Amino acid sequence: RNRNISYGISKDNKGRSENFKSIKIGNQIWMAENLNLKINGVNNCYENKDSNCKKFGQLYTWKEAIKIANQIDGWHLPSYFEWIELIEFLGGKMSTGFNEYGDFPGIGNKLLDPNIGFNILYSVCYYGPYGYYYGINQSSMFWSSTDIGEGYGDGETFILEGTVFIYNTKYNGIGTTRCSVRLIKD
Repeated sequence: RNRNISYGISKDNKGRSENFKSIKIGNQIWMAENLNLKINGVNNCYENKDSNCKKFGQLYTWKEAIKIANQIDGWHLPSYFEWIELIEFLGGKMSTGFNEYGDFPGIGNKLLDPNIGFNILYSVCYYGPYGYYYGINQSSMFWSSTDIGEGYGDGETFILEGTVFIYNTKYNGIGTTRCSVRLIKD
């Protein structure tokens, strides 16, 4: 068990208290689990099963992720640059240029390593335009706060596929794709 994992209580702006595991990696403090707060009292988890909510957290559209992150005192949705800082601290170097995609070979192993404490699980995302879940036990997709622009209504994503962590600027879910959320301390 990683002794660097701390447990704290965070309150959202509606007065609800939630226990969040957190981990300090480099100069950043990250949630060490996926966010699991319902939107308007509704589960948005894989197959909407409580057991999947507990294990993998809720799935959020990008706009929901921005909104709920703003409701939790002291935390926010990480930007592209905050994800990159985490990856670089763990020794990652982008293997392709800064274009629509970039990948960080081997970083997935570190993010999956229980000794690091980030505790990524291969979970799932929901591809809204196509109406299906993708990635159970294969990949994880996380939102950043960085808007991809061009009227898509989505943010940039970071995707764990196998042991490769991928940065994707041009994923177009037309505002309906649901991904996992990790928050970072202000």
